[in-house]
Amino acid sequence: MPLHRIFHNPETFSPTAKEGLASTITNIYTDRGLPPFYAVVLFLPLETDLFFVGGKATDQFVRFVVQHLARPTWR
Repeated sequence: MPLHRIFHNPETFSPTAKEGLASTITNIYTDRGLPPFYAVVLFLPLETDLFFVGGKATDQFVRFVVQHLARPTWR
């Protein structure tokens, strides 16, 4: 199952934007034949004092971390 973790400032995405992005990501997989329940998208809001770039706290960030499980393409 593909797992998409999106770390962001709590103000970055509206509920509608989250749903739209999750739907778009899911469509990438369903267009290739996977069932929609395989695609998992987590929105993980982080406060400014939890995210640092270059040693300094920032509220200007969005970080995508994607994990895929391997599956053989031969049979």
